[in-house]
Amino acid sequence: RGIAKVLSVDAHNPRNEAQIQDGIRKLAALLAGGSLGARALEAAFNGVGEESLRRALEACVTVELSHANCTSLVRAVLLPRVQGLEQPASRALFASLNVILTHHPKALIDGVLAPVFRDERVGPAQAEVVNRLLKDALRPGLLVHFLEQALRGGGRGGAGASEECGRWGELQVSMVQQVINRKPPLGSPIVLLVLEHARASSERLRKSLKLSKLVLSLAQKYALEVGQHAEVALHVVRTTETFMKNALNKAIAEASAKRRD
Repeated sequence: RGIAKVLSVDAHNPRNEAQIQDGIRKLAALLAGGSLGARALEAAFNGVGEESLRRALEACVTVELSHANCTSLVRAVLLPRVQGLEQPASRALFASLNVILTHHPKALIDGVLAPVFRDERVGPAQAEVVNRLLKDALRPGLLVHFLEQALRGGGRGGAGASEECGRWGELQVSMVQQVINRKPPLGSPIVLLVLEHARASSERLRKSLKLSKLVLSLAQKYALEVGQHAEVALHVVRTTETFMKNALNKAIAEASAKRRD
């Protein structure tokens, strides 16, 4: 709580600089030593402004910090801020997220992006954060890691988190679409996992153009993999009530033919 009091002072006032620097040094030492649990981390950053938050993260999040400690940090400090958004995220919040992305991108995925995806309370502001990072910031291999964590249950969303396969809304579909658009090297098991979630969500999203587009994108970009699991993809086609049914049937048939070739 003493560190929180220090970090909560006005970061733009030069008179507070020494006090802030001292608080950041103490926080970095405790974090590196694994001495701060989730509640202590939440207390340390309670009421801390976005500028002080960014500065503290820049000092604390280094390559020497372990993945486990960094994941605990972002889950305790950044995840609640993202989940609490009611308006688009500020540049300052994105700056803090990018600090983590620079040194520990998997911690950002495990501690923030995957839990947000799995949270049934996710809204447009949260989806925008995830989509922006998926679209522009993450390397292809990290996109694969995101899907693994988001779809296999590696990310914890807290209260309201979905544990059931396919409990997707259109916001989850839009996040997966961002990954597929970039065509990372997805193997057959991951493509099947996406299709299984799409199948499980197909009844509740039977009128969703986004879900139809997602399955079409999969069939076009990962034809060999979809061809191996054509029956799962066809379940979505049989359920959909969108105008894309014929295009989906054609794309899946072509994917199956490529597999036979």
